[in-house]
Amino acid sequence: MSNKKEGDLSDFHRNDSLPVLHIDSAYVSHRDDKIVFVNFTSNLPGGNFEQARMMIRDQDLQGLINGMCDVINYYPKKPSGKQSSPKNKK
Repeated sequence: MSNKKEGDLSDFHRNDSLPVLHIDSAYVSHRDDKIVFVNFTSNLPGGNFEQARMMIRDQDLQGLINGMCDVINYYPKKPSGKQSSPKNKK
């Protein structure tokens, strides 16, 4: 059992060779095995260009989204009348 606190980056290894990308849009699809595929794009004068792709477990994506919401102090609420996808029900 680790004594590390959540968010502890003491063993984080940065990869300085990765580019920093400007992203305008994210397209998200959820697989039946609880993996989420996210496709990031940028809108440029020549068109809409894919910049990056990632696959992440849905529970890890929830943590990522919660962290992003904390950073920008934005906590969206589910619109009334909108139902959960059957894939997301446990």
